[in-house]
Amino acid sequence: SNLTQTFAGIHEDTLLDIAERLAKAKQITLIGFRNAYPLALHFRQQLKQIRTSVRLLPQPGQTLGEDIVDLGDDDVVILFGFRRRTRQFKYVLSAIKHAQVILITDPTGQIYRNQVSKLVVCHLGNDAPFDSYAAPMSLLSAICNRTYSLLGDAATERVNSITETYASLDELERK
Repeated sequence: SNLTQTFAGIHEDTLLDIAERLAKAKQITLIGFRNAYPLALHFRQQLKQIRTSVRLLPQPGQTLGEDIVDLGDDDVVILFGFRRRTRQFKYVLSAIKHAQVILITDPTGQIYRNQVSKLVVCHLGNDAPFDSYAAPMSLLSAICNRTYSLLGDAATERVNSITETYASLDELERK
């Protein structure tokens, strides 16, 4: 299965290293194109609950230049790049190389291994007409939980503050 293949190929040290980078980063930028965009959006929502300075690119109808020009070596970029990547993917990768870049990809993206700080391969299942993104979603959950643990009390306080804000705005259903 995709989940088994994916997690069999990822060492715990890799997950912890990514979580440490996310916990310490000045800013986290998540970039996803096409089918990777919903994954980047979900990851943003999870990380935003436990820390500040998390953003999603590209913004609808916008270009990337003005958003990636300020990236530095204390920033982390999570770039999602699954098969059938856009033509601009390789140019974006080149433009963000001055940041800590973590590429989450499928086996076809391993060609970019030497251009990133970390590469994580997720299996999507090529035996069906449509890819399954269950493995990348599970990976994101695993990374977020480890990041939460590393952030400790700061993450807990942020979650509590957000929960209070939800209540004051009456945004979520009550039990």
